[in-house]
Amino acid sequence: MKPSRFVAFPAGNLCYADPSVRPSSSGIGPLIHGVRTAGSARTARIRPRQNGVIHRSVHPAWPGDVPVVDGSDPDRFGPFGDFFVDGSRAKGLAGAVFDSSIRDGADIAGLGYPVSCRGFHPKSTAKSGPGETDIPGDGGGVVVIPESAATGCAGQGRTGRRTGKDHPGAPS
Repeated sequence: MKPSRFVAFPAGNLCYADPSVRPSSSGIGPLIHGVRTAGSARTARIRPRQNGVIHRSVHPAWPGDVPVVDGSDPDRFGPFGDFFVDGSRAKGLAGAVFDSSIRDGADIAGLGYPVSCRGFHPKSTAKSGPGETDIPGDGGGVVVIPESAATGCAGQGRTGRRTGKDHPGAPS
């Protein structure tokens, strides 16, 4: 099943149906109650007070992918805001899961963009700095493998890896 189809199922059903699906920390929740997202994970591990690596992880993303960000110092800055939503939508991304705070929460909710996060902090971040992309990352206490299924409801990640030919945006 393509990861994007997981959006139709409640998180509890996914965990029950497949023992490899692990729920993340209950501290990560949807920005808009009842709105879910699902797609292939594009992982990024950021350093404190920077978000450039998130941008670098999104550039190679396919429509329908879901950035899953392993945030450091998760409640002292907001590496994701409404400008980033504009770029994510233009790229066709299905939503985002942040193991950190975000900023512009009310604006993002008003845009209807599916985001799961730990909370909110208005402090912005720098666009340069170290970090890794497309690596196994921590998504709320769950190891999320790049291109595995990621859902944003309670931030579940599945550790099964798909091949590139199975990617929803790959040529047939």
